[in-house]
Amino acid sequence: MGGKVMMNKVMRKWRVSLFAALIGSVLGVVLLVTGPVYAVCPDDIISLWTLDESSADFYADSVNGNHGVGNASPAVQPTGKVNGAQDFTAGSTGIDVPADDSFNWADNASFSIEYWIKRPAAAFASNEVAVGRTDGSFEWWTGLWNDGKASFVLVAADGVGTGARDGANPNNAGLYLEGLVSLADDVWHHVAVVRDFATGENRLYVDGALNDSVTIAYNTGQGFESATDNLNLGWLNAGGGFGYNGTLDEVAIYDRVLTAQEISDHYTDGISYCDPLALYELTTAVAGSGSGSVNPPGGVYFENRTLEITPVPAAGSAFNGWAGDLTGYSNPTTLVMDTNKSITANLDTDTDTDGISDAEEDGGPNGGDGNNDTILDSTQNNVASLHTYDGQSYVTLESPGGTTLANCKAVTPPSGGPADRDFDWGFLSFTVNGLAPNDPTTVTLTLPDGAEPDTYHKYGPPAPGDPVAWYEFMNDGQTGAVINGNVVTLQFVDGLRGDDTAADGSVVDQGGPATIPAIVPALGGGGGGGCFIATAAYGSYMEPHVMTLRSFRDEYLLSNKLGRLFVDGYYKYAPPVADFIAKHETLKVATRIALLPIVGISYVFVNFGPVLTMTLLSMVLALCTLFIFIYKRRV
Repeated sequence: MGGKVMMNKVMRKWRVSLFAALIGSVLGVVLLVTGPVYAVCPDDIISLWTLDESSADFYADSVNGNHGVGNASPAVQPTGKVNGAQDFTAGSTGIDVPADDSFNWADNASFSIEYWIKRPAAAFASNEVAVGRTDGSFEWWTGLWNDGKASFVLVAADGVGTGARDGANPNNAGLYLEGLVSLADDVWHHVAVVRDFATGENRLYVDGALNDSVTIAYNTGQGFESATDNLNLGWLNAGGGFGYNGTLDEVAIYDRVLTAQEISDHYTDGISYCDPLALYELTTAVAGSGSGSVNPPGGVYFENRTLEITPVPAAGSAFNGWAGDLTGYSNPTTLVMDTNKSITANLDTDTDTDGISDAEEDGGPNGGDGNNDTILDSTQNNVASLHTYDGQSYVTLESPGGTTLANCKAVTPPSGGPADRDFDWGFLSFTVNGLAPNDPTTVTLTLPDGAEPDTYHKYGPPAPGDPVAWYEFMNDGQTGAVINGNVVTLQFVDGLRGDDTAADGSVVDQGGPATIPAIVPALGGGGGGGCFIATAAYGSYMEPHVMTLRSFRDEYLLSNKLGRLFVDGYYKYAPPVADFIAKHETLKVATRIALLPIVGISYVFVNFGPVLTMTLLSMVLALCTLFIFIYKRRV
């Protein structure tokens, strides 16, 4: 019967897997036939201006947010190479992209630019720039020479790269590259230019084929960088403007060398280089008895853009939670624009100016008296009761009399923290004012009843002036956290460890209490499920003896604070010992023998419980004592 049941389960799983595979295949075919023809963005693309906009003055960068603005905006061309395009009139239209580090190239940088142009067979008044940038010293641009041939000019800040046109032959000595034939024929053409630092080459491709190249060694420190000058599309901010007279589409910039094959593929495919991104709108509002605003105040963003959202209370007001498409009390918080979003920041009156609204404090523990001193926290400027970042519980902060609390808020734990800690109450940020420089002070943090944190971590400079980092902030005799049940006493000295600023009469803190999780992730170095030494001795963390020890750890050590402290110390010091044992067969045998009593006791604990185990141990101890007594009597 058991075999039939097992066989039925296997058959059901097989049929489900086959059905899923068939559905996936059908969907794949449907997507291939009916889906959009856009490709996934290539690696290291910096910016992509699809130029599909149907209205003037805003030209979106769908990759990196380097949006362009119209400088006498070009006209919309409904039919581009891909979707729409923009039609430029030489000398009177152009697009400016504000300066950005992403296209600030040093002398040792490699980069690529590609675009599509369609230029009518009209006379040229000058050279015409499709994409370029200059600050008066360096200058780079690509577009068309005044005879219609493609161009690429790359001059560094010290003038290296200045020269003459190369002529229609890649072997000529000119430093300015040019294409082989005129592109002023009212047909779409693909142009790509490359700076390859590894080979020292500048290269020009037209319609997928290499047309010209030159080797130039630029001097160290003399690149193509500006903190203020715009990147230009359809013109160049230099004397004469060099305005482009034609249609421009799909301008892409990369922070690497595009290979000849990639350029050929892009020309042959004739499509956009990235999946199209939808635009979604963020609307914001404020509510409550206070006043203020939200930053950003709203706007239109590309899909999946992650925004940092911050409430900005006016003087006398404080933040009191999010509503709408945001929830909780984290300040600031993040929002992913995967659809249109509407959010509201609740801002209420803050009488004691500690950063927590009266309404939030009055709703806290003990009827708004979180520190149990018979005085409402909302009227005391050294006491603040507030929600945790997720809104699931309340905590209370208290500084000594004569000091004041300010800028109190709940914060989502920053990324990159220790993986073996759970920050169940999030982070808290606050400032203690009213100290003399270099004075000591304390802040008492009261967590919900029943809470038992194991440690306290901070994210900031370990000492004023240090780089920002995660670090544990337990008491070292001068500063740090002292934990007693659900009460954490934070000991500070102005300007020392734990204070994010130099000695200035205030202490600035951002940190939070943490627990060691019930199941601690395995660390590296000879480990398996955390039982490093046993795994090294027995050869596998799935070996039955090791599994017994792991079960004992999970059930009887990680279930209490003392046991967790033991496990934490073991995880810290055991890996190198385990590595050494794993390399020596004799030590592995000796360790297995030494572990047998521990494995045996663990097995009895796991399978029969602590009561029976202690009874058996007592019986064994009694028998041993009796045996010794009888032996001595005979002797």
